[in-house]
Amino acid sequence: MIIIDGLKANKVRNYAKKSVIDGVFAVKDTELQIYDEIGYFGVTAKAFTKELNALDGKDITVAINSAGGDVFDGIAIYNAIKQHKGNVLIRIDGLAASIASIIAMAGDSVEMADNSFLMIHNAWTLAYGNKEDMRTTANMLEQIDGALIDTYRKKTGKKKDDIAAMMDAETWLDAQSALDGGFIDGIIDNSVDISACFDVSIFNNTPASIKRNIEANLREKGYGNALAKAAVVEGFDILRERDVPELLASHRDDDVSALVGGLNNLAAFIKNIT
Repeated sequence: MIIIDGLKANKVRNYAKKSVIDGVFAVKDTELQIYDEIGYFGVTAKAFTKELNALDGKDITVAINSAGGDVFDGIAIYNAIKQHKGNVLIRIDGLAASIASIIAMAGDSVEMADNSFLMIHNAWTLAYGNKEDMRTTANMLEQIDGALIDTYRKKTGKKKDDIAAMMDAETWLDAQSALDGGFIDGIIDNSVDISACFDVSIFNNTPASIKRNIEANLREKGYGNALAKAAVVEGFDILRERDVPELLASHRDDDVSALVGGLNNLAAFIKNIT
């Protein structure tokens, strides 16, 4: 079973998202940027730790703009950062949601741009089976939530029950609220506009300002106003109605074959999730 914390395992949605705006995992001097989902469809723990290990002993900055992703990859990234020998500054440039907010807790110090957000919520997954399978899955999710609560508690000093309540409610924090709550150590007042086209339809309490920003960025990518609004509410699945035909028409035959093969591989991967 694969645990997806905050993102649907949907091959078409992820394919559509990639066609909207490229995810970014980049290394710039001693700065590592996580500007994508966490895990299989974006920044994997394997890729991140490879670059992190190359900076062994150096003081680094890890910049985050991510809606979350796979909880186990996120925990692995968190632990890798905690074990780094140099000083680590975490900088939240736009969004640190779901498991990306756990990664943010790994820094020796954590800063947020004054127009950015941090979100915490309970882990969730895709599962099927009989009643015993469902109970097993629920118990596993409770254990994962407990581990996440401990991670937030170590950073904030808050009581476990208080953090659990925040996770139950899917709590979005602006920079000042995050600072007041002990999740970060400082606010960057010279913030820049961070473009993002994350699928936030799976979240319950996404701030209106984030939705407006995503709509604006989708329009800049060529989507009409109605389609941009629909994608924010209904999810990025709806974007495939325009993207897939255009992409197929614009690629050479060999590229199309590679594209179809990739989609088939994704379909097989999702089918085998157990």
